[in-house]
Amino acid sequence: MKKAISLFYLLSFGLLLNAQKYDNTWLWGFKPELQDSTILRRGNSQGQFIGNNFIVSDVPREMIFDYTNHTFCDVDGNLLFYTNGMRIKDSASHNTINGDSLNYGSFWEYCRTQELQGYYSYSVAYSHFALPQPQHDSIFYLFHERADTIPPVWKGSMCYSVIKKRTDGKLEASKKNQLLSTVRPTCGGVNACRHANGRDWWILYMQVETNCVNKFLLTPDTLVFISSQCLGTTYDWTDGIKSYFSLDGSVFVKTGTAHGTDIYSFDRCSCDLQLLHHLNPVFEIDSFSGATIDYIEGSDLSANNRYLYLCMSRFVFQYDLEAPDVEASLDTVGTVDYFTDTVYASGGKYYFNFTQYGPDGKIYIGPKGGCRFMSTIDFPDSGGVSCHVGVRSVVLTKLDAFSLQFSPNYRLGRLLGSACDTIYSDIKPLYTQPPWLKVFPNPATDEVQFDYNWVEWESIEDLKLKIEDLSGRVVMEQQIPKYSTKQNFSVKQLAAGVYTVQLYGNGLSGNKVSIANCKLVKQ
Repeated sequence: MKKAISLFYLLSFGLLLNAQKYDNTWLWGFKPELQDSTILRRGNSQGQFIGNNFIVSDVPREMIFDYTNHTFCDVDGNLLFYTNGMRIKDSASHNTINGDSLNYGSFWEYCRTQELQGYYSYSVAYSHFALPQPQHDSIFYLFHERADTIPPVWKGSMCYSVIKKRTDGKLEASKKNQLLSTVRPTCGGVNACRHANGRDWWILYMQVETNCVNKFLLTPDTLVFISSQCLGTTYDWTDGIKSYFSLDGSVFVKTGTAHGTDIYSFDRCSCDLQLLHHLNPVFEIDSFSGATIDYIEGSDLSANNRYLYLCMSRFVFQYDLEAPDVEASLDTVGTVDYFTDTVYASGGKYYFNFTQYGPDGKIYIGPKGGCRFMSTIDFPDSGGVSCHVGVRSVVLTKLDAFSLQFSPNYRLGRLLGSACDTIYSDIKPLYTQPPWLKVFPNPATDEVQFDYNWVEWESIEDLKLKIEDLSGRVVMEQQIPKYSTKQNFSVKQLAAGVYTVQLYGNGLSGNKVSIANCKLVKQ
């Protein structure tokens, strides 16, 4: 696996991108009409990646979230719009113009009945995400899976809607529920990756009950079907749990409970997939009832493409894709504590659920039952328990169930040196700030967050951050991913004083390259 992945190009963020905070704000929660400010039983919560924290606050927005959850921000991280699969609302919690009846059909009507009774909402996991139309700062494409029938019979289709910011500042769904393809996707079988030219977007979705992938390309002028490619495992509609790209775009993964996990290489120029590995299913069957009692809820790949995480209802598993026997490398790195929230009379027992990378480089794990906690994988690039699964490490303001933000990696830039990196040869870069490194809070006590901006990463390998005292002695050094722009550090063990912090890496010729510096004051 290591040799296969090493053949693919390095990630480039690129000076040409200024869009780095589209996923900076998250929303979740359910039953807002039962909200009570005294007992805080139900309602909405909001999370924002600000400074050195993931700030969770109580910001009711009158939205019932279920499996379907996506928010989209502007380039500065300010909320633009959000959806639960039923409708699209703006930052003021008003329906966008023509934003109601998203995914309209018999399943929509069924979910609407549940909403009116104060229960649940649209329930198609890992299914909705927005992309900015290339070279347009006021046009956005929302891709969404539409369920066309009522359970237990599941049928669906792949759709898109176009959201525009009008001259009066209001958002309008100028096109809605447009059919992308008549071929049904698997549940959770859609995702996107930036083209190697750093401008366009590839959109892939897995066809249901076949092993074929449909490929589309979003450009400044059009959304066009490219091709279908058939390879790997066949997934049915209910088994397709999650499809996603590695943060550098060189790997594509699809995983499900009954059919296991396929790992592919991905060519960001041609959109070509090649099967690298298949992992057998991991789930537990009750010996008495025959029912599945523990199954995959989410999955993600570490930034260094080495560790694959499978998030089950009760466990977090890790595979080492560089191990001689990948199947045998399966390791349990996290276990739920079965905590039952006694603060809320209707709070449920805690189980793991969906997963999503945050802008801070952590993998976040949502709750399965109605409870007010999320978990995190704090160091995904580390093997074994050193990846540190923080069970219930994030406390929400309200109960949540089966709901977590779903987004592609907006921070991926062009792939310099690739066969298709010619598009920007005569275009002035959009983002021209020099590299910088900031630390919050400063002065610091126990925990800090380092915030670093965009540089041309194609010439940098093994990005590291080191802290030196005034004598030049290195007191702390850690490898960090190029894909997040934010990293948390514990400085509790440092003595009080002034320190120099350096962000650096190795050039392709092996020489050390200093990227940015800052001062840290430890109290």
